Order: sequence, then C-alpha cells, then structure tokens
Amino acid sequence: IGNYMTAMVNEVNDLTYTFTEPNTIYAVPIECIALERGGTNPFGAWHQASNSYWAYVLVQYDDETSSYIYGYTFKDSAGYGLYPTSQAKLNEQGKQIQTGLELIKPTSGKVTNIASLDNWSGFLVDSTTNLVVLVAEKEGNTGNGVTTCTLQQKGNNYEDAIAENVEILEENVLMKGSQVGSSEETFWGSKYKRSEIEAIYTVSNQDVPEKAIDSWDVSATKNGKVTAWILDDDNDNLYELYIGANGRIIVNNDASFLFMYFTNTTKIDLSNFDTSNVMNMKGMFAYCYALASLDVSSFDTSKTLNMHGLFVECRSLKRLDISSFDTSKVVNMSQLFDRCKSLIELDLSSFDTSNVRNMAAMFSECISLSSLDLSDFDTSKVTNMAQMFYKCENLTTLNISNFNTTNVTDMSWMFSNCISLTSLDLSHFDTSNVKKIKCMFQTCENLIKLNISSFDISNVTDVAYMFNKCSKLTTLDIRNFDFTKVTEYKNMLNKVSSTSRIVVKDDTARNWIKANISSNYTNIVTVDEL
Repeated sequence: IGNYMTAMVNEVNDLTYTFTEPNTIYAVPIECIALERGGTNPFGAWHQASNSYWAYVLVQYDDETSSYIYGYTFKDSAGYGLYPTSQAKLNEQGKQIQTGLELIKPTSGKVTNIASLDNWSGFLVDSTTNLVVLVAEKEGNTGNGVTTCTLQQKGNNYEDAIAENVEILEENVLMKGSQVGSSEETFWGSKYKRSEIEAIYTVSNQDVPEKAIDSWDVSATKNGKVTAWILDDDNDNLYELYIGANGRIIVNNDASFLFMYFTNTTKIDLSNFDTSNVMNMKGMFAYCYALASLDVSSFDTSKTLNMHGLFVECRSLKRLDISSFDTSKVVNMSQLFDRCKSLIELDLSSFDTSNVRNMAAMFSECISLSSLDLSDFDTSKVTNMAQMFYKCENLTTLNISNFNTTNVTDMSWMFSNCISLTSLDLSHFDTSNVKKIKCMFQTCENLIKLNISSFDISNVTDVAYMFNKCSKLTTLDIRNFDFTKVTEYKNMLNKVSSTSRIVVKDDTARNWIKANISSNYTNIVTVDEL
C-alpha cells in the first residue's frame, strides 16, 4: 500500500497527473500505477476490475495549504478491507485492515457526492465533497514490461479528461528547472551561479563557438540534443547564456522555476522555445529582478494548468504583453503578478479564467498599476482570493463587476492597503461559503462609501482588522452581517469615525457592535430604520 501511494506522490510531483479540483477526492485504480517492486497482497487478489473487490489510491488537493492528501481504500478477494484512510492515519498505530467492513465500491467513471461522511479518516469531507473515480485506459507497453495508462473520467460534469498522462516524444526536450532559495545557487547542472548570467538567448543550432567559456548537455534525457554554452562578450564577468538545438527547443512539460533567481539577467530571448507541451509554469521567471522587458508572445500555453508565481518579483517589468496566452486550462493563477512593482498597465481582456480555482495574491503589491479591468474574468470556480489586490497602492480604478464569488472561501486581506481606492461596489458578492475575511479592507484609507450589503458572514469566526484604518469611510452597509459565530474582532472598526453611518440588520447586530467594538458609534441604523 505504501509503495502505491509513494508512486502516486511521485507522479503528482512530476505533474504526470494533476488533481486540483476543489472539494474533490480522486480514486485512482492501482492497475494504472506502475511499481518497481512490491504492491502484492498476501491475503487475496485486489485487482480493480472485479465487481466484488478493488483497490484505489486516493488523492485530495487541499487548496488552503496548497498540498495534497494521499490515502488508500480496498476490498480484496478474501474479504479483507480498508475504509478510505489517509497516509498520515495509516502511519498511526491501530487495527485498520480487517474483515466484515461495510465498504461501498466507488462507481467507476463517475462523479458522486460522498453519501456518508463516516469512515473517511484523514480526508477533508463534507456533504458537498465529490468522489471522482477515474478510468484506467490502457495505452500499450512502454518496452519495460510496464503498461501506460491515461486516467479519464467521462461521467456527469467532466466530459474532458481531468487527469492526463502526457508523454513527450520529441528529442529536443530541455531539462527541468529546480526550485532554489537564492541567486547564488547554480543552475541546470552547471558550476555557474544564477546571479552571474546577464542575458539568455535561445537559438536553432548547436554551433558552440570556439570562444565559449564552457558548454554542456541540458537535454531532459541527456541525449545531447539540447546544449547550453557560456560567453562573456563584454568581459564584465557576467555571462551570456545560450541554449541551442537543431530546430525548436521543446520546453519540458514541467517548466517550473526554470529561470528562478536569475536576478541580474536583463534580457531573455525565448524566440526558439516551443512551450506547447508545458503543463506547469510555476515560478518560471520568479525573482528575475532586473528583467525590464520580456517577449512571451510566442508562448503556447494551451496545455498549461499551473501559472502560480509565473512572474513573481519581476520587479523591473513595466509592460507585459500576454494577450496571446491561452489560459483556458489554467487552474492556479495565485501570485501570477505578485510584486511586479513596476508594471504600469496590464491588459487581461483575453484571459479565459473559467477553470481557475486559486487567485490568491494574483496582483499583490503591483504598486504601479493605476487601473485594472477584470470585467471579463470568470471566477465561478475560484475558491481563494486572499490578498488578491493587497498593497495595490496606486490603484484608483478596479472593475470586478462580474466577479462570481459563490465558491470563494478565503477573502482575507483581499483589498488591504489599496490606499488610493475611493469607491468599491461589492454589493453583488456572494460570500455564503467564505470562512476567512480578516483584514479584507484594512488601510483602505480613502474609501468613502462601502456597500457590502450582500455579505453573508455566517461561516466566519474572525473579522479582526476588517475595516481597520478606513478613516474616511462615511457609509458602511453591512446589513446582512450575522455576528453569531464571530469570536475574533480586534480592531474591526479601528479609526473608522464614530459618526460614520453603519447599516446593520437589526438591534442584535447594533448591540453587538456597541458591546464588542465601541459604544461610541452614534449613527448605527437598522434596515427597518432606513
């Protein structure tokens, strides 16, 4: 069981399979998980194809922690079984595998709600959690005695494959990047520090010049089809890095952190990059501090699922043309432009966000943006908007008129420190599923009126600092606020004038504010008094 779960962890880490649907548990049949050793059951067969016995690895993505929960469930031919149990719980002592369990076999190829919340040990489940059971479609032999699979789910609302095994057959495939902690670390198996590179060029040849200081193989399979070499044409002890292949350079399907911490690189020429197979662009240009311009107009992002932190801390970029990006499959856009402090404009009218689940800190600390039009954004699947516009200090115009927030659970710090906003109409926001709302409008010190009359905080316990330092607020409409579950409220209305007009539901809400926040508020009116 441990071997099957470990194999699935590796597959997910390599982005062979991507399981990111919120509030969903995926059941992966073990016949589609290749093991180098182990995996047999000494008591009885557990082949998934049987109607009476089966085995699945379970995978759930926890959006709040951006981590995965893995587990296992089975019933074998001898009658032994295991309720759905997470890896963490399996590691605890106790009798878990036993006979006589009343197990329900997952329905292959279907999406179903989990009917009973009992016996889901270590997973995050409620009455709305979906169980997605994937079908293993065999695709032949790899030559190593291992059968490859494509995992698909074709029932209900999932017409397209939601987990796909992408196999890159091209020869000119670039190796993966790696996550590092500083610019002083080396890159791509070289001896050179990231901070020593001042320019990067991609070319359609492998003609390493004689004056090259060094060259090495950077192909994914070490077949010599992609070569990197170093020059120092201007003799300034900062190098020009060339990446070449005879033909297009195929960027690995996992391009995460590829140029991370190239802090002194002022130019990156990507004209010979083929990104058509890239699924993961997480942190691809993260911490490229000196990059003043970047041409990504040739990027094919049609298969990309993850754009988390793609341009994070590209603090010198003033403009970025991403109008050609196909974002129709992207699930994660969190921190996409985080701390792009020099960006003065951003046209996202071409963005398809219909599959995005996470927009946390997407524009955080874009301190030079003065306007942002997101009226075309489809946010119907988004669950996380925490810090989305945090410290957008020069933002005076923000169009989020079509935001659908039905599934959002986290709005904490969302508009915090948007000190130039004078108005913000969020009356259309549905917050019925929101659990985190702390500091949402903190230091919006120029807001004059705030209409959040539609806000439902019935699932919220912490409203601390929510309107802290909104010192110019004259009208605050919170007529649907129910403070029943609120336990944390420190500085909720700190610096908000005691004469500000605050619209509340009823006397209960008015008395709560006077008792818990301050008795000095003299202009609290109920809906009936309007």
